[in-house]
Amino acid sequence: MDLLLHIWLFYGVITVLLMLFLIVIFGKNKRFNNSFYRIAQCNLVLNLFCYFNSWIHRLAQRPSTGNLLQNIPRQILVITSYTMPFALQSQSLSIVLLCFYRYSLLLKIWNFSRFWAKWYILVYFGLILSSIAIILPISFTFFPLTYDESVGYYISDPYYLQNYRYNFGRYLWYCCMIYLLVITTLGLLTLYKLRKRFAHHHSSNDPRTRDMMKRVTLIVTINSLLTLIL
Repeated sequence: MDLLLHIWLFYGVITVLLMLFLIVIFGKNKRFNNSFYRIAQCNLVLNLFCYFNSWIHRLAQRPSTGNLLQNIPRQILVITSYTMPFALQSQSLSIVLLCFYRYSLLLKIWNFSRFWAKWYILVYFGLILSSIAIILPISFTFFPLTYDESVGYYISDPYYLQNYRYNFGRYLWYCCMIYLLVITTLGLLTLYKLRKRFAHHHSSNDPRTRDMMKRVTLIVTINSLLTLIL
């Protein structure tokens, strides 16, 4: 019994159903006509694609299911080897975009709410192109899977692991550090803007104002930390 696979399937099915439910609800229900829900909808569609793409690799590399995929066309595994790093970049950029969206609504220099509502599809199209551009410098280092008869499932090609694993890992590590820095910066800027707005409209000596600022600070901090971890 492959316990890990059963755990994956349990929360995986629930996750997919929840994402599909939210995508439909955000698109059909008129109460969710705010620009935030359009951004969230695009984020969910992107995550759904990345999720299904990762499952091909997961199933291929498990002892209990790898042999079932033995005859899968190699082109599919090659494609998923390229789209796995794309998934990492696109999901990370999507999180950055959500953080910037939250911050942009606090700026008074432009009507960002109207911008997001009108151009969100174009923004996400640019996000996809950016993700492709980011992974191009390391596209030759991706690890295609190869079926190992001795173990009965797919493994990463030993040649690529031996020659390109270090460069591949280091490049992704730098990308992740940049994303973490940007997300942290946007979180701090959002917190600063919120506190400044509260201080401008309410007296800082009012106990209710101080309590509200503490709650807002806590919410933004927790949200940023969860974003960093996930």
